[in-house]
Amino acid sequence: MRFTLAILLIPVLLLLSACPASDDLGTNNNDLPEKAEDLVIRMDDGGGMLPVWLNIYISKDSAYWSYNRYRNETVIRWVPTPEEMDKLYSNLKENDFHKIVSDCENEVYDRGGRNYQISVGGKDYQINNSGNCFIQEKWVEKYRNISGFISNYYQSKIDEQILNIPVLASNQLIELGYRIDLRFNDAAKAFTLSADTNQIEAELYPGSNEFVVQLFYKDSLTQYKSPAQFKYEQFFEDISTSTKSVLIDWIDGNIEVIPRED
Repeated sequence: MRFTLAILLIPVLLLLSACPASDDLGTNNNDLPEKAEDLVIRMDDGGGMLPVWLNIYISKDSAYWSYNRYRNETVIRWVPTPEEMDKLYSNLKENDFHKIVSDCENEVYDRGGRNYQISVGGKDYQINNSGNCFIQEKWVEKYRNISGFISNYYQSKIDEQILNIPVLASNQLIELGYRIDLRFNDAAKAFTLSADTNQIEAELYPGSNEFVVQLFYKDSLTQYKSPAQFKYEQFFEDISTSTKSVLIDWIDGNIEVIPRED
């Protein structure tokens, strides 16, 4: 009897395993409403095991971009225009947001990724492209169209609030003779400060900003064929419209990052 029951269950289990994973995520094939005055867009972007994540919220009344790094949060807020909301919704409809399907595998190690959720017409729809869930190949192009459009939109709103702030090295730091490399907010490009160029213009967020300062031995490139690091420090400092400059200083044998309002 147990053997017969197991045989009868096999087709059922196979059928369940073949169901698209995104059916459990709230997607369906019903058409989206023609217009969406109540549209809400949410996005979560995680970095896997790293304590770094990004959240987006967009509605007709308010919107924000929240960037959290090692428990240091930067938030930029704005109010979308009706035209912006219309363009966002048109992109979602044109690329069939509600039909995009993900397949989930058994186990994927340390993969972050993005989740999108929209609320419209009293219903919620979700796309999961994170962890062990991957967009089906037939939907990848449309997913990229949606993701790229939303990313370009919120990046444009961030750019409107970016602050251009001078960052300079103190004489005490310059006189140590180390090469000084600076990075801001996960930027790929590093800036180098020296006696000849002891000040650069940095694009910083209003709110919490990440500063990475590295000191390298001056002659290490010649002696060891690669830079030899003397010191590495990471800081998070608040910047505002009142900030006139940021000083990278050397105080009692330690690097200090000091926002200045004078």
